[in-house]
Amino acid sequence: MPDEAILQMAVKAVNDTAGPEGLVPTLLVFGAYPRMTTESPPSPSMIKRSEAIQKATKALRKLTAERQIADALNTRNGPATADTLALPLQSEVLVWRESDGWNGPYKIASIDGHNVTVDMVNGPTAFRSTVVKPYYRPDHLWTDPDAPHTPPAEVTVPVPVPSAAQPRKRGRPPGSKNKANTYMTRKEENDLELAIKLRNDRVITTPGAPFEASDDQEISDLVGRGVFKFELYDEEAHGGIRIFKSRLVREVKGKTTKPYEKSRLVIQGYQDHGKEAILTQSPTIQRCSQRVIMALAPALLQRGMTIELRDITQAYPQAQTNLKRTILAHLPTELVSRYPEGTLLHVIKPLYGIAEAGVHWWTTYHGHHCKELNMSTSTYDPCLLVTNAVTNTDADADADADVFGLVGMQTDNTLMLGTATFSSLEEKKLEIAQFRSKPKTVLTPDTQLDFNGCTLTTDEATVNLTQKGQGGKIKLVDIRASDRAQQYTEQRARGAYIASTCQPEASFDLSVAAQAQKPSEEDIKALNKRLRWQMENLDRGLCYVPVNMDDDAKLMVFVDGSFANNSDLSSQLGFILMLVNESTNAESTFTIRGNVIHYSSTKCKRVTRSVLASEIYGMVNG
Repeated sequence: MPDEAILQMAVKAVNDTAGPEGLVPTLLVFGAYPRMTTESPPSPSMIKRSEAIQKATKALRKLTAERQIADALNTRNGPATADTLALPLQSEVLVWRESDGWNGPYKIASIDGHNVTVDMVNGPTAFRSTVVKPYYRPDHLWTDPDAPHTPPAEVTVPVPVPSAAQPRKRGRPPGSKNKANTYMTRKEENDLELAIKLRNDRVITTPGAPFEASDDQEISDLVGRGVFKFELYDEEAHGGIRIFKSRLVREVKGKTTKPYEKSRLVIQGYQDHGKEAILTQSPTIQRCSQRVIMALAPALLQRGMTIELRDITQAYPQAQTNLKRTILAHLPTELVSRYPEGTLLHVIKPLYGIAEAGVHWWTTYHGHHCKELNMSTSTYDPCLLVTNAVTNTDADADADADVFGLVGMQTDNTLMLGTATFSSLEEKKLEIAQFRSKPKTVLTPDTQLDFNGCTLTTDEATVNLTQKGQGGKIKLVDIRASDRAQQYTEQRARGAYIASTCQPEASFDLSVAAQAQKPSEEDIKALNKRLRWQMENLDRGLCYVPVNMDDDAKLMVFVDGSFANNSDLSSQLGFILMLVNESTNAESTFTIRGNVIHYSSTKCKRVTRSVLASEIYGMVNG
C-alpha cells in the first residue's frame, strides 16, 4: 500500500474519532458519519476523481441535449396571447380554471413577460398568459368611469355636505369646545413660526398673511392643470361616494439659501377601503441598482461622462393618466371661507395622499424614459434603465452611438450617468413632455448630490457614498430606562438603515441584534457598541474606484456561513458582490481591486445540521 493511501486513512481515522470535547470533525462539517469496513478500498487520487467528474459531466450534457431536442419536437403551438399582453393595467380579464372553466371578470395588477398578475378574491395571483383572455362587457352594461358627469337640467339647491366618516378616536368626544380646528404637526408649527419671524425680519416679502400666496398658487396651479375641479354637493350624484378630507401642508423651503413659503394640497386617504381593489405599490430603486451605477461611474467619468441628478417638482399631479375611480374631498380648512357652502373637490388626476397616485406617476415617468429616450429596464429592477444598443445603419447611427445613459429612478428623483449627448437629449425630451423640474445638478468636487438617503461626493479620481443625515439621530440605548425595549428597536432600525446604504461592516451586528425579541442587558450592550462605532464614523462609507472595463473586469461573489453562531443555534449567512480587476502574484496568490455592488448578512431560515450545509445555503443566497 503506498504511503499516500496510509496517510489518507490515518487522517480520516482521526477526523472520524471524537475529540477532547466530544465533537467528531467529520460529523460537524458534513453532517454525516460514513461507515468504514475492511472491504472499503482507499480513496482514488485527485486525478482519477477529476476524470470521473469530467465523464459524468459529458454524459449529463448529452442526456440534457437529447431531452431538450425531444421537448422541442413535441412542443405544440399555444394560443395567441398578444391581445392579452397588450392590455393596460386594471383591464378586466377572464381566467381559465381546470375545475369550472373561465372565471371572472378580474382586473390585471401587473404584466411581467408572459406572466399576468390578476387581483383574485384571495389576493394577487400570477398566471401564464395562455390561461388569461380579455373580458368584453355587453354594451348595455358598460359605463365609462372617466366620462364627465352631466348635471341635471333643473336647478338644484345645494344641500349640506355630510362630513367624512372617521373612526372614534381617543380624547374628548366630537363637539367639545376645546378641540382644534386644524391639525398641525410639530414640523408645520415650527415652519409657521419661522415664516412669521422671516417676515418680521423682511427676509420673506410676499404680500398677504403667511402662506396665503403659496396656498393660492397651489390651488390655481392644480386647477389649471386639470388635477381637480370644484363641484357643489349633489345628493343624487354624490350620495353613495365617500368624501375624504384634505389639508394644505405648509413648509418653508430653502432655509439655508433663500427661504420661501411652499404649500402642498394633500388628500387625507385614511381608511381608504377602495384601494383594496387596485394596484397601489409603485416600484422604487433597489440599493444594489444604485451601487451598480456607482461602481461603473469612476471608470466612465474618465471617459467624459457625468453624474447628474434630476428632481421633478410636484411629481404626482404631473401624471398623464386619470384616476380610474371617483375621488371627492372636502375643501381644506384654510379655504372653506372662500368658496360657497357645499363646495367639493372632484379629483381627476393623481394627487398626493391618494393611494394609487405613485403608480400613475411611475407609469408616466418610466414610459417617458423607455419611449422618448430609447431605454430598457434591467432584468431584476424596473427602476434601473439603460439605453438600447444602436442597430440601425443609416446616417444617424454614428450620432446615436454616442448616446449612452444609465438611469436610476426613485419617485421624483432621477440619478443619471451618461454622455453629454444623452444629457442633452434628456433635457430636450423633458421640455417637450412639459415636465416641471428643477435644473439638473452635476456631481463635481465642489457639488455633492443627495439621492435615496445617501450623499454622493467625488474628488475626480473616486466617488464616495456616505449616509445623508440619519447618523446624527443615533442615540445609545439607556439600559436603565423603562422603555429600553422601544429604544432598542428604534435605534437598531436606524443603525440597520445606515448599514444597508453604505456601511457593510455593521450589517452582521445589526442583523444579530434584530433577532432579540426581548433584549437583555448583554444584547443592549452589544448594540450600543456597534451604535457607538457608527456615531464615531459618520463619514465612513463606500469608496468607488475606477475599474478597467476593457481588461478582465470580473464579478466576484464572496459567501460565508457561520454555523450555529446565533443565540437560537441558527446559522448566519452572508455574501458580498463586487466588480473587480484581478491580478495574480508570483506567489500563486491574487489581488483584487474593485467596487462593492451588493452585500447582505441574514439569519438562515432553514435548519442547518452541518458546516457544509450552511456554506451551501450561503452560496445559494449569494
